[in-house]
Amino acid sequence: MEEDVEGSNPFSHPKQALVAQRIERLSSEQKVGGSIPSERAEQFSSENFLRKRMWYLYIAKCADDTLYTGITTDVTRREFEHNTDNTHGAKSLRHKRPIRIVYTERHKSQSEARIREAEIKGWKRKYKLRLIEKFTVLIR
Repeated sequence: MEEDVEGSNPFSHPKQALVAQRIERLSSEQKVGGSIPSERAEQFSSENFLRKRMWYLYIAKCADDTLYTGITTDVTRREFEHNTDNTHGAKSLRHKRPIRIVYTERHKSQSEARIREAEIKGWKRKYKLRLIEKFTVLIR
């Protein structure tokens, strides 16, 4: 058997050469490797990645003046789900519509948001209202 000379085919065995050709053909058919096409580049931008990965704790004020605390990745969508007839909104809020989200906090992970949610759910109503009031003052 011949020895491979530098610069020659690195696949000395015929089966290795066939595998390499097959991989090359499949990757060109599926457009694998190289740069990310421009329409998909936006999907993988750091801004979109962070936005999709963020979790939000929210406090909603119901029509009967009660407060509801929850977490979500999309606050606008969640408020819509709570206010419409669908299976995604919380059952406990169906008879308290409309609700309005009055407070939000951003968290890096779902577990971080859940820990904060549990903490706030343990608070008395007056402490939740103080938190909402401080938030409202900050955004004016």
